[in-house]
Amino acid sequence: RIATFDASGLLPDGLWNVSVSDIARGEGAGASQIPIHHDGCRPSALERFAAERFRAVAWANATAPWSVALESTTIAGGQANYDGRTMARAAEIGQAGLEAAGLSSHCVAGYIHTRRLPSFHRALPDVARLSGLGGDVLRGQSMLWLGSTPGGFHFDEEANVYFQVTGDSFVFMIDQNYTDFMTGSERHPWGSGGLPPREALMSDPTLRQVPIYFFRLRAGEGVIVPGR
Repeated sequence: RIATFDASGLLPDGLWNVSVSDIARGEGAGASQIPIHHDGCRPSALERFAAERFRAVAWANATAPWSVALESTTIAGGQANYDGRTMARAAEIGQAGLEAAGLSSHCVAGYIHTRRLPSFHRALPDVARLSGLGGDVLRGQSMLWLGSTPGGFHFDEEANVYFQVTGDSFVFMIDQNYTDFMTGSERHPWGSGGLPPREALMSDPTLRQVPIYFFRLRAGEGVIVPGR
């Protein structure tokens, strides 16, 4: 069972329910120089990233029905079942959505170490101490994830404490005891794209025995993810 917890008392009120634009404004002129990193895309400045987040909704709305269909196909049949026509249509739908939204790329989710955000980082308290973990933390690191990832299944060697700062996220996790069994010790199995495709389930039916937990994380809530 996955247990989330009330994290609202671990961060100042001013850090909950902030938007990317709020963060960019808080960094002032530096927002044009602070890099936001993406998986598979070149870094972009925080200022530009914040502006594109507004238009990302149009892109997401334009591609959502097709994206959901592709995700369903991936889960049911695996990527190997995509033929050239399917992939061409996916590219066509995606490009149309990008053009409608005025976006330069589809990389609308990014990440950054909070130390690169001086104003934001200064407002962060010692979360490890406040949560009673101070004696167990050798060196704390604080990352800010901006936007949701489409799958992103992986494990970390270190333990993580996740806070949902704004909005909601839907998360899937497996029990720590199954990490190596399910992933074969590969940190980003199946291209980090989500749950095992059908080809993997057919080649190793025991994967079906791994319990998968799916839950909703709301703003102000947290969850502890043990390290590998």
